[in-house]
Amino acid sequence: MKHFSTVNQHRLALVHVDDPFGRDAAEGFSEGQRLMPSVAVAYEGRFAPDGSDLSVHTQALARAAPQAVIAVGASKRIADLIKQSRRAGVTASFMTLSNNASAGFAEELGEQGRGVIVGQVTPPGTGSSRLGRELQQLMPPGAPISYAAMEAFASAKVLVEGLRRAGPNLTREGFVKALESIRRKDFGGIEVEYSPTLRSGSNFVELSILTHDGKYRR
Repeated sequence: MKHFSTVNQHRLALVHVDDPFGRDAAEGFSEGQRLMPSVAVAYEGRFAPDGSDLSVHTQALARAAPQAVIAVGASKRIADLIKQSRRAGVTASFMTLSNNASAGFAEELGEQGRGVIVGQVTPPGTGSSRLGRELQQLMPPGAPISYAAMEAFASAKVLVEGLRRAGPNLTREGFVKALESIRRKDFGGIEVEYSPTLRSGSNFVELSILTHDGKYRR
């Protein structure tokens, strides 16, 4: 929301999958709106996980004419939503979340992917961060490192840290407590913190944009 406000796009829409992941995103959207009263919600809708009702939302977006649409769901559904929306005449910017930061998502979008914004929760897989350099050393020389790979690598490092802290007599409760003991630990460019009441782990966010050749650019 802050990004869109910065570029003078204040009429936003949210379209999300009707499952716990999507509803969680909707709660975040509502909280963002509360903190940014200049944002006007042009449309908000939720679609079935099988995508059977996407056309309802594409037509609603065409009527509402938002300046930007935040779309939350699995890559195929979001790609279908964007392509159908473009065919319906929707000219808004589209943004989605890091679960869609894959080459497959770009391929599904094809020519309609250009300009789609994808929120990322890690730095890129380049030498710009220690995390990226560590992963590069584990990969074959010259192998491309996607944002999705970076997110998986960061998650694995947090998992290993939790196991290390939990000790040899591992239990579910002990593992949870071990994770909760992580306080502002730097995992190579991503600072992670947990507690009994803090579950998000990291607040790292940056935006990437899909280019005409299906690449993610900062």
